[in-house]
Amino acid sequence: MHVCCPLPQQFWQADSYASCACVENVLLWNVVTGQRVALLRGEASPVTHIALRPGNTVLAVGYQDGSIGMFELDSGERTVLLHGHKRAIQTLVWNSSGTRLASASLDTEIIIWDAVEESGLYRKGFIFLEFSFH
Repeated sequence: MHVCCPLPQQFWQADSYASCACVENVLLWNVVTGQRVALLRGEASPVTHIALRPGNTVLAVGYQDGSIGMFELDSGERTVLLHGHKRAIQTLVWNSSGTRLASASLDTEIIIWDAVEESGLYRKGFIFLEFSFH
């Protein structure tokens, strides 16, 4: 039995389904039956963040190499691969209509993506502060 890291994960459809990052892939599970329903095959880079598009049809997957894949949940196919970041994706957030995706990366950039046109609309640097307590 192959066990994957429980984070990042996402639940949807009244918590009936769950997704879990597994190195460079994402596993989809029916949590009611306990059955794996799909394996979304990713890049040769570990998954760092996932975000479900409103409407529960597309899963955005961020990778350590800075790329972002979009997978159709019905077919399990990756339909889009976005490149714009130079380092690991830290977060992905969809707008309420599912037409825009915001990504933030360790390269200290935020990119707003047009999910329909599959292109970057806006890029902004931000300050990343790291604290250590001694």
